Amino acid sequence: MDHESSSDRLRRFIQFLLDRDYLTRPQLAKVARFRSMIDTRVAFLCSLQGYISLREAYALLADQVNSGKRFGELAVEKGLLAQEQVNEVLQLAHDKFLMFQECLVATSTIDRDALLPVLQEFEEEAQSVEVRVDKEIPEPVQGSLSELDEIPDTISDGRLRAALRRVKQFATVPKVVERALQLLNDPNVKLEAVEDALLSDPALCAQILRLVNSAFFGVRSEVSTISRAVVTLGLKAVRQVVSATLVIRRFKELPEEKIRETWWHTVLTSQWSRALAELRRDVGAEVAAVAGLVHDVGVPVLLQSFPESMAAVERMIDQGIALPEAEKRAFGMTHAEVGSFLCHFWAFPDPLIQAVHHHHTPLPILQSLHDLEPLTRIVGAACALSSLVAETPQLGNLRSLSEEFVQFHGLSIEKLEALAPDVFQEAHRLAAFLS
Repeated sequence: MDHESSSDRLRRFIQFLLDRDYLTRPQLAKVARFRSMIDTRVAFLCSLQGYISLREAYALLADQVNSGKRFGELAVEKGLLAQEQVNEVLQLAHDKFLMFQECLVATSTIDRDALLPVLQEFEEEAQSVEVRVDKEIPEPVQGSLSELDEIPDTISDGRLRAALRRVKQFATVPKVVERALQLLNDPNVKLEAVEDALLSDPALCAQILRLVNSAFFGVRSEVSTISRAVVTLGLKAVRQVVSATLVIRRFKELPEEKIRETWWHTVLTSQWSRALAELRRDVGAEVAAVAGLVHDVGVPVLLQSFPESMAAVERMIDQGIALPEAEKRAFGMTHAEVGSFLCHFWAFPDPLIQAVHHHHTPLPILQSLHDLEPLTRIVGAACALSSLVAETPQLGNLRSLSEEFVQFHGLSIEKLEALAPDVFQEAHRLAAFLS
């Protein structure tokens, strides 16, 4: 068995686990589904393993666009990863047997400590006897093994870099906005410096005041000057306003007919995020509302960057392929990844980068993350709710939410049904105002 492939070894291991009752057939199907959800591109696998943050992953990807160096090489150069970690991730990305072990642990199917003696027993048996795996493995194991074998290769890191290179041109922002964001990220900045930076762009000031006085922020009395906005709201809230203004500009750059559906989904997600934050009370309502507004900023940028590929995405969706997978195949990255890449360039906070990156991430993967931010839970749930119930006549769809979803997000169908009317009312008001 010296020349045994990783796939053959995996098949023997699965049969061994089933024969010894270490694994049941339903558990195998669960692990196979989980494996199919994992993105094995090196940058995101490093983040999934907890070796680097998503901000660090996107920063390294941005450096790759300019340098052309390998991701692992850059990470080691910058001291973000040890060479041993890079080697481990690369092996994990290409070794099905090793990846299956990680999936067993991540899904809590077998504890890591318990897995070690199981592996030892498997290796000892392989050395003592020649284990024959039947060519015809009975169902449902055969189906589960086939599912593992047929997992398509994820988009290469090279394609990801090429896509980011194309998207990067849309990451540039007006110098005034860039300067304002830099100042707002400085905890020691003086209010006067922020005010002076904003006042140098009258159009931006007008947009900020319009948003501040909307239902989005709900100030009690009208704010008529930038100075009053900075004093009344505080620096954190002003940063939220500038961030929201930046995203709204991206949507306004496209014809309304191309973006109408996505814009409504964005506004609705923003209001669901606000409502869920007020319910959970572990994230500020305005922070959550802005995150909901930001979460799909990658959509208009993809439309601008790859206009020739949109028809291909629509065809794949018609064939039953999920949107993120269709985007990967057509563009080399998803709109969530584009949005997170832009959030990195715009110096948005780490929780917002994570929330944007994971707003379409399947629940099993979210459950396996060790550093999941409350904001990520809120925006992910809000996005799912906005997709499930796009208008009030569809409120009955809430009853189709899985028990796993409801429990993971600490919700109940009754609470959501009670929140929904106000969420839709505020979303329609905000959409009309921003239009």
